[in-house]
Amino acid sequence: MNLPFRNLWYISYGSTAIVLAADYKGRAAAAKLYFKRPDAVALSRTEFEVLKKLKGIQGVPEPFDFFECSITESQVGVAIPEKASVIARERAFANGELQFSSAMLFQHYRGLRNLCDVSPLPEEFFGQLEAMVRQVHDRGLSLPEDADFFADSGKPARPVILDWMHAFSLKSDPSRDGFIRENFYLVGALRQLYCGKKAPAQA
Repeated sequence: MNLPFRNLWYISYGSTAIVLAADYKGRAAAAKLYFKRPDAVALSRTEFEVLKKLKGIQGVPEPFDFFECSITESQVGVAIPEKASVIARERAFANGELQFSSAMLFQHYRGLRNLCDVSPLPEEFFGQLEAMVRQVHDRGLSLPEDADFFADSGKPARPVILDWMHAFSLKSDPSRDGFIRENFYLVGALRQLYCGKKAPAQA
C-alpha cells in the first residue's frame, strides 16, 4: 500500500496506537496508526469525527485525514521500539510484525512539553485552558477521562490537549452537569499542581 504521507519518524505509542511525525501534502502532520483489533476502525473513526467537531479550538489538533488500511510494521518503514510491540503484541501481532488497520492524520505540535517539565506555569495558561474546556462543552462534548495535557513550545506557552478517542457527547448523557463540573475540577487540580493556586476552577 502506498501511504499518503512520507518522511516518517517515531514519536510515541499507547495501548491502541503508535504516533509518527510525517509530511502530509506539504504540512507537518502526526500520523496515528491504530493497532489491528476488532474495534480499531470504529474507535479511530470516532476520534477523527470528534476532532472535526472541535476544529478551530486553540489547543485541539486540526484533523487532516482518515483512512482504513491494512499495513504492517515493515510497510510503515519506521523502527518501532520493542516496548510498543510488547503493548500491542496480544492484539495486533502476527507473522512477527505489528499490524495496523486504520490511520488518522492531524496537526503536529512540535516541541510539546509535559506540564511537570515547565512548572510553574503562569495563571494565564490555566485561564486559557478553562476557556478551551468551555469551548469543548459548547460543542456538546466532554473531555475524555484519559486526555493528555501539554504545553506548546510558544513563549508564553499555551495548553494543548491530545488523545480524544474517549470524548463523549454531553447532549445524550443524563449526568452531563456532573461531567462538566469534573472537567473544571480537573483544570483546578492541574492549576494547583503546576501553578500553585489552590481553589479549583468553577464552571
